[in-house]
Amino acid sequence: MILDLLTFLIVFFHVTEDTTLSVDLEDSDSAAVKLEYGVEKRAQDTFGKGSVPDKFCIAPCPQRNFGDSDFTYNPELLYKFEVQNSSQKCTPKSSGYISTLFSHSSEEEEEKRVLNEKFRFHYPHVQITFSKIKSIKKEMLQIAKTCGLDVPTLAYAYVFYEKVVLKGLVNKSNRKLVAGAALLIATKINDHGSMGLSSIIDHIETVFRINRRDMLQLEIPLCVALDFKLHASEAEIVPHCQRIVSAQN
Repeated sequence: MILDLLTFLIVFFHVTEDTTLSVDLEDSDSAAVKLEYGVEKRAQDTFGKGSVPDKFCIAPCPQRNFGDSDFTYNPELLYKFEVQNSSQKCTPKSSGYISTLFSHSSEEEEEKRVLNEKFRFHYPHVQITFSKIKSIKKEMLQIAKTCGLDVPTLAYAYVFYEKVVLKGLVNKSNRKLVAGAALLIATKINDHGSMGLSSIIDHIETVFRINRRDMLQLEIPLCVALDFKLHASEAEIVPHCQRIVSAQN
C-alpha cells in the first residue's frame, strides 16, 4: 500500500521539460471525486453548486453496488468472451464485388449486435457495450504506436481501463476521457523512452477527440477507483502483452 501511495505521488507531481501536470491548489477540488464502492460521494464544491457532469465522474452503475472484496480482475475475461461467443467467419455466397461487400458488412453488424446483447446479458452492470470497449482499445493501441509507447505501458493502460469498465464505473459520456487518463497514468509510471508528455497528450486529445483539461480532471478519480493500486501484477500484465505483440506480428 505504501508503494502504491508513493507511485501515486510520483504520478501526480510528475514534471517534465515539456509540461507540468502537478495539481494546482485551486484546481485540486475539481478532480477530488471521492468514490467508495456502493456509495458515490461527490464534493459539493467540486464544480460549484449543483450536480457534477457525468463525464467528470467515475460513477458506479445503480444496477450493481459492490465492495472491493467482490471484484477480482481477470485479464482474460474480455478476450475469452469474444473467442467463445464470436460466430465462425464464412465467405458470403454472393456473386459480384458490391453484393459481397454489402453481405459481409451486414454479417459484421449482426455479429456485433449479437455480441453486445450477450455481453449485456452476462455483465448488466457494465455501462458501455462490448463493441465500444473494443473500439476504445484499438484507439489506445493507435496512440501507443504513434507515440512510441512500449508494450508494457499499453498493457498497464489496458489493465487500468478494463478494471474500471468491469466494475461498472465507465459510461458512454466518459469512456474516452477515462481511456486517455489510463494511458497518461500508465505512461507516467512505466515509459521513459517515448516522446514528451505534452506530445502524448496532444495525440490522445486528437485521436479521442476530447479536451485535455477534461481528461486531466479524471486522473485522480481514476486512481481512487483503482484504490491507488497502480502497480499491476505480472499475471494481469502478461496476457495483455502477449496479445499486443501477437497483434503487431
